[in-house]
Amino acid sequence: MDSYLFRITDTEMQDSTAAEIPPSQPIDPSQVFTQPGWSVQLTDGSYMYIKSWRTDGYDRTWITGYKLVIPSAEDHCVRLQAKELLWVMHPNVQGNLITEVQRLASDAIRNCRIIFTNQKYEDLNCHMDAGSSLEPLYFCRWKRGLPLLAQMCPKNDGVSRHLTGSLEHIRSLDADDGYRLLKDGTSIPTRISNTEARNNWRGTGQTALGGSHKEHIYEDLHVQQYTMADAFCGAGGASQGALDATLRVTWAFDMNSDAMATYRGRFVPRSGTECYLEECYSFLIRVMKHPKRYMVDILHLSPPCQPFSPANTVPNEEKNAINHATFTAVEDLVRYTRPRVVTLEESDALEWPSRRLWFNKLLSMFMGLGYSIKWAVCELSDYGVPQTRKRLIMIASG
Repeated sequence: MDSYLFRITDTEMQDSTAAEIPPSQPIDPSQVFTQPGWSVQLTDGSYMYIKSWRTDGYDRTWITGYKLVIPSAEDHCVRLQAKELLWVMHPNVQGNLITEVQRLASDAIRNCRIIFTNQKYEDLNCHMDAGSSLEPLYFCRWKRGLPLLAQMCPKNDGVSRHLTGSLEHIRSLDADDGYRLLKDGTSIPTRISNTEARNNWRGTGQTALGGSHKEHIYEDLHVQQYTMADAFCGAGGASQGALDATLRVTWAFDMNSDAMATYRGRFVPRSGTECYLEECYSFLIRVMKHPKRYMVDILHLSPPCQPFSPANTVPNEEKNAINHATFTAVEDLVRYTRPRVVTLEESDALEWPSRRLWFNKLLSMFMGLGYSIKWAVCELSDYGVPQTRKRLIMIASG
């Protein structure tokens, strides 16, 4: 797991990562370079990698470029290690993320150096870098898609909401094309191919275009399918959708005997799905013994939602503790099955400010494993469910 991600504890809901303090000595604006290709720190504590600049009719110079910040748990749902910046984007009215912002050049208070890389933190970071620079050095490897400002504070009460959003690992196209000298005397490229990044996670040869299940039917007929697994499967709603989409459902587990009896009757005759009547930790032990056997292209997760559900008005502390522990076991399940895509469905209350700790932990888990994530709180009646029901839907890809 990438060690640059903080483990958020119950006492860390208050963000302790403030914007970097500006220089103690004022800098002459004429000494700050604001031409394309330079990076600057701005008066509000944010940063910009400058792409272009212009002068308007009032003789004011404007700079346009990428906006980067030191993220906070409250505003961005993630905290990073020192010298790690987050590239922040807001959507336009069409919902497309705007990659560049505009500021007055006079807002720049000093120059800095920002390295865009898709290398893992363990392989390249400010503590390992030996490059000499007069300006402060930062690294950026994540993009954050924030909701529209009106959606972030829908009640205008100052409480941030994250009903939609994304955290995307920088891909090869966005990374700098170059090398960095490390303190041990070696050098490392700032950019690696997307294929290499995937192989670093899943292993070489473990990803097949068209799906990992291949079956020989007749002499000249071969079938290839993407594989899917259903964790906390219940009676199999997600598995039914997977079968309808021509995926091959390879395994599923749930601890409820009635649900698993229904599941077996529905899916074993049709797809030969391996079914396990087990709670998460018992199944995880099985996976840890034979991880390659349980690797899948797509993993669906529906972990227990009772601790986060608004219907949980009289909590059972013992059951909630068990469900919380199961929720945290999801990380190991993903680590050992190494899916290309993870889908997750949870109570929409997980996004509520009062549950933000767990929401942030979930995002940090996926980021630490190298996944890019998109999520939205959806009204399921809009998708054919015969009841009004809001759920948090999350898709992670690696």
